[in-house]
Amino acid sequence: MSNQTPDELQRLAALRDLLVLDTPPEPLFDSITRMAAQVCGVPIALISLVDENRQWFKANVGLTGVSETAREIAFCAHTIQQPDILEVADARRDARFDSNPLVTGELQMRFYAGAPLLAPGGERVGALCVIDQQARRLDAHQRATLQSLSTMAAQALAMRRDLLTRAFAVRQDYEKALADSEARYRTMVEGQGEMVSLSWPSGELFYANPAYARFVGLEGQDMVGLNLYDYVAPEDREALRARLTDVFATGQRCANENRLRCSQGRQPDRWVAWVNTLLHDAQGRPYVHSVGRDITEQKEAARALHASEQLLARIGRVAGVGGWERDLVTGRSAWTVQMHRIHDVEPGVVPALQDALDFYEPHARPVIRQAFARAIETGEPWDLELPAVTAKGRRIWLRSAGEAERQGGVTVRLVGAVQDITERVHAERARRMLSDIIESTSDFVVQASAEGDITYLNPAVRRLLGLAPEVPAAQVSLSALFSPEVQKLHTDVVVPEVVRSGVWTGEIHVLDAQGRQVPVSHMVIGHRDRQGRLEHLSAVMRDISQAEQARLELLRQTGTLRSITEAVPALVAVVGADQRFRFINSAFERWHGHPRDEMLGHTLAQVLGDHAYQRSLPMVQRVLAGETVTFEEDDPLRSPPGCLSVHYLPLRTPSGEVDGFVAMAQDITEHRQEAGRLLALSQRDPLTGLLNRAGLDAYMQRSMAQGGGSHMALLYIDLDHFKPVNDTYGHPVGDELLKLFAQRLRSLVRPRDAVARLGGDEFAVVLEQVRELDHARSVAAKIVEAAQAPFDLQGDPVRVGASVGLAFGVGEAENAHDLIARADAKLYLAKRQGRGQYQGPG
Repeated sequence: MSNQTPDELQRLAALRDLLVLDTPPEPLFDSITRMAAQVCGVPIALISLVDENRQWFKANVGLTGVSETAREIAFCAHTIQQPDILEVADARRDARFDSNPLVTGELQMRFYAGAPLLAPGGERVGALCVIDQQARRLDAHQRATLQSLSTMAAQALAMRRDLLTRAFAVRQDYEKALADSEARYRTMVEGQGEMVSLSWPSGELFYANPAYARFVGLEGQDMVGLNLYDYVAPEDREALRARLTDVFATGQRCANENRLRCSQGRQPDRWVAWVNTLLHDAQGRPYVHSVGRDITEQKEAARALHASEQLLARIGRVAGVGGWERDLVTGRSAWTVQMHRIHDVEPGVVPALQDALDFYEPHARPVIRQAFARAIETGEPWDLELPAVTAKGRRIWLRSAGEAERQGGVTVRLVGAVQDITERVHAERARRMLSDIIESTSDFVVQASAEGDITYLNPAVRRLLGLAPEVPAAQVSLSALFSPEVQKLHTDVVVPEVVRSGVWTGEIHVLDAQGRQVPVSHMVIGHRDRQGRLEHLSAVMRDISQAEQARLELLRQTGTLRSITEAVPALVAVVGADQRFRFINSAFERWHGHPRDEMLGHTLAQVLGDHAYQRSLPMVQRVLAGETVTFEEDDPLRSPPGCLSVHYLPLRTPSGEVDGFVAMAQDITEHRQEAGRLLALSQRDPLTGLLNRAGLDAYMQRSMAQGGGSHMALLYIDLDHFKPVNDTYGHPVGDELLKLFAQRLRSLVRPRDAVARLGGDEFAVVLEQVRELDHARSVAAKIVEAAQAPFDLQGDPVRVGASVGLAFGVGEAENAHDLIARADAKLYLAKRQGRGQYQGPG
């Protein structure tokens, strides 16, 4: 505009000072505008700012796609000329506006009401206006509300300006209107502080003003031909590329923010806010006109503000304090965010006063209602602590404090604060409970200063010392409770340890009223001041007289038991559930040939060796399962070899759990040897020295008891044509043949296998741990072959033969006799099929 008055220049300066023109929409201003539309019942509401040539809309409700109009047709340009609301009931009948394009054009505007927006200096910089396509008038309430909302919007603009001003210094006014000529445009652009560039769709720059060039550390002309993306921070490039691609595709102006690398990377990246507009050159080629402004300080200020807001929110959450108010005139209530958090109420929901009082426990509601009633009636403030239940059913304690605001002796508003004190209430309750415990316990509790002056004695200590409840603790000295030796221990050991670690534990003696010493377990805890200095001591002592007597009795019994176990010739050891030795007597030590210090605390596997441990492991597992186990164990590695009769007895805790076992063993080597000799006499065939039938049966039973039945093979053997040898040569020669055949059988089997003469010319061979049936078949074939070889008897070669029956494996429901019966049946089959062969399964 030309011929601007000093007042107009001052008004435009105030408008620019608000730093709001051409900024993106903001929720606060959108909310104010939406509220104005709702209150006035119109479809369109605007926050309009009037500059030299246009009115620009900071907030827009109902006028989609329009951000500004020319000033000469703006109704708000008239509004800023008067101090009060401008209301046009019907623009078609108003000479000032009946030919206005906004009235006659597509908008068909009929009604307008605008309240001026005042800058902090009082300048009218724009208006909050409402618009309708129907003629109408505002009522008094709507006019008052529109005026209030206008004041609120103006205050918000001023607060927004103040926040930005504190964050950074504004470097110059907004971009001036472009001049018609290229020379004037370039002079303006190159002289301003904002950054200006022109670029093709590829990002290639064909113009950058000096401000832009200086920002990245170059001269203006040096940037021509360079790519703008090369100076964008790598993490922002793809986002910027997408925004500019959208500008070229849609033609819509866009605003964006990104970081630029400045001064060739010698300084940190700085934030720049850009406005990008699509233009075309004379040949119709599209390019982007970009105007940028350094907003680093604004970003940092916003970040600092956000951090401050978060800090305040955290402080509110930690303190648990919320605020509320109730306007008794309008009936409106307001809650802070923390109030919603405390009561578990969804944000935006403000309960009515009665509903808010219902959060309190039923027995507490009359108390809070009476407090509110007194506040309304007399203005009396309140400060209460009451139990409540949140919307989600959480039980909490609240401190509710507040006061009444009164006008002309009448309460018009209640304002209050609510704090969640649940933790404090629970802590106080816990302290009371702890105090009750200390007062009721039979333990002795004493508190004293760091200098040793007693400050508290619980009733148990008073009973110990024979003190009446009314005797002050300060009149009692430590010497009444502790002997000189214990006092010295307290000074030399206890206090230094408490200073170092905060606690000391041990056992001492205290004195009773008669001066007798009472053994106690003793714990001393240190309490420090804010500087970390020890200022107080608490001692908790428990009478352990009975425990001490029990311990002495246990030591006596343990000594007696040790003497007994050392005196008996049996080997005695105690093994824990972890299979480590806890006790070993001398006999055990002598048998194993190692000092007990080398065995105590070590595992069974470490002491016995892996082979012996694996052999005894099944019995160990059984006794740890709670079974008493008895077995005999050979020790072939001893010199001479020995044998033990072993008993494992489980040890149990008072609750019945197995906690290990006692191992008792008796050396039965001589007994075994004698039993073996007698057994040899009863289980040996006197002619051949082989096992007889009883010896074979015992061998098979023993092998099966050790789990060998499933892999046992029995070869039942009968000599063919033996009777003619007796008839021809006589029984002595026949006996000699039987002995030679027995020798051949022994040579065909392993030492662990059993060979027996069952009577006459019948023999048997038991093979242990036969993994495959073919092994037993091979032995049977060798026996047949060995029997067919001639026997040298008194210089004459004598030939006989043998038939063999083979049986393999003892089933779960079978015994040794079943195996013998199957082998005998196979022997009968071999004889029936021609003798001189073996028959077996499969």
